[in-house]
Amino acid sequence: MQYASNLSAEAARLAKSEADSKRKAELENLASICSRVPAGPCETLEEALNSMWITLVACHMENTNAGLSVGRVDKWLQPYFLADMKKCADEESRQAMIKRAVELVGAFFMKCTDHLPQVADLGNTLFGGSSSDQAITIGGVLEDGTNAVTDTTFIILKVAEMLRLRDPNLNARYHPGINSEEYSVACAK
Repeated sequence: MQYASNLSAEAARLAKSEADSKRKAELENLASICSRVPAGPCETLEEALNSMWITLVACHMENTNAGLSVGRVDKWLQPYFLADMKKCADEESRQAMIKRAVELVGAFFMKCTDHLPQVADLGNTLFGGSSSDQAITIGGVLEDGTNAVTDTTFIILKVAEMLRLRDPNLNARYHPGINSEEYSVACAK
């Protein structure tokens, strides 16, 4: 909680001296988000992703920075995405929200991959380098056996397709007869 509070204070400090109005608004927004989450409940997709990132950083700080699973991100983010979409009044604002969701998830993926450890040339040759092996799992079925593929599943797949990063390690679950052919094709892409 203290780390989030520090992030909030630093973003607010930077916003005060920022000349560019767009960047100033971004910093003020970040200061506001970090003052609320992860200490309190998230209300938006942006808050949920920031809360998830702050929590992941805390886990990395007390562990060895390897093999941390972020988990069922599509399942967790879906309610926040739907809440954001519910605020959209028309098709244009819905499309803008989807584009923003892709941007936010993409930024989260970039943060997940920005701290890879250095590795010797031999490690690069033999293993394609090293990663921190943060796993994100999407799709499949829910505990009750129903379809777990959501809108955010497709957003995550689009981000993975666009960025083509080694980390986070994306794991897609597929259950024939429950998950759609559309989902299967998106996974293959």
